[in-house]
Amino acid sequence: MNDTGDKPPTNADLWDEAAIEEALKDLRDLHHRVRQMRLTVPKMSERVCASRTTETGEIREAIGNARKEIDDLKHNMTKPESKKIFEHAKQSRQDDSKDIKPWDPKDETKLV
Repeated sequence: MNDTGDKPPTNADLWDEAAIEEALKDLRDLHHRVRQMRLTVPKMSERVCASRTTETGEIREAIGNARKEIDDLKHNMTKPESKKIFEHAKQSRQDDSKDIKPWDPKDETKLV
């Protein structure tokens, strides 16, 4: 039993500090990748708009690069390690949600 009363230990109780630090590192990386996605369309269209004589191959390359970025993000968001972190966070919020406030994506100062 843990110090929260009669409730049995949950998955949230089993993570040590090193596991939490590693999870935070992974979440920072995912957050960075998501923020980089904001630039995907501008980077793709930049090459097209740069010149009226842009070759079809260059357009395809830009689209291919954008697709790789999207696939990479999707892979990183759905890999087992990420799912484990998301599930742990969900369980932790359910177990003890007193001081956990929802993340406000408009307030980036809290992440630094």
